Amino acid sequence: MLGLLKLLTTLTLAISTALSGTASTASFASRDTVARPSVCADVTDCHVVTSVDVNGDQRLDQVGWRQLSQDYVQIRVRLASGTLLVHRVDVHLWWGGGAWGGAARVDGVPGAELVVGSMQGAHTPMYTMLTYRAGSLIVEQSPSPLSTRWQIDAAWVDYMGWQRHVVDEHAAMTQRIVVRVDGGESFRGHRVTYVWNAGHWVRTTKVAISFPTARAASAIAGFHVTGLKAFPGIG
Repeated sequence: MLGLLKLLTTLTLAISTALSGTASTASFASRDTVARPSVCADVTDCHVVTSVDVNGDQRLDQVGWRQLSQDYVQIRVRLASGTLLVHRVDVHLWWGGGAWGGAARVDGVPGAELVVGSMQGAHTPMYTMLTYRAGSLIVEQSPSPLSTRWQIDAAWVDYMGWQRHVVDEHAAMTQRIVVRVDGGESFRGHRVTYVWNAGHWVRTTKVAISFPTARAASAIAGFHVTGLKAFPGIG
């Protein structure tokens, strides 16, 4: 009988300890949530678009899109540390007030870049790319001489795209552009590679390329970057 009472007492203490631990864990989780409010908390016309490591500390940060007007959007990032970062992007040249393009590793610095559709031609979308530097969100300009925005295209007359890859352990972006030759079936152009080195893009090679048909040429169009759609924010 004494043995049975001792066993019951031990079980009661074990259950009590387990419940107490659960309550403590829930309490810590609750406090953590309070310490890190949503990136859109108490902000009008804002919604969360993704959670991704923006500053390169290997923790998820929350990214929000706030529509200020048809001309401007505010990209908001709540870092895992709780710090809030904001950056206003001019989108007045993108039909409908801009478009969220996605987040992906592009340059050679840890952390994802944030892509915003900010300008459209008849068939040429262009994107503003934001990146984290020294505690702020800044614009990372395209290294192409064609535009400071990241430009892609797909049309009867031409195709244009960006591909991310690695060259000698350095991040690289190659821009490929081809145009239709004399109204015929074939396309001709070039590819230019920019390698991330010492904190900026450095042009390394330019090579002539050609395709026999539009179908073959179309394969280069858009972004070829892990995490991004070929034509972000379109359709």
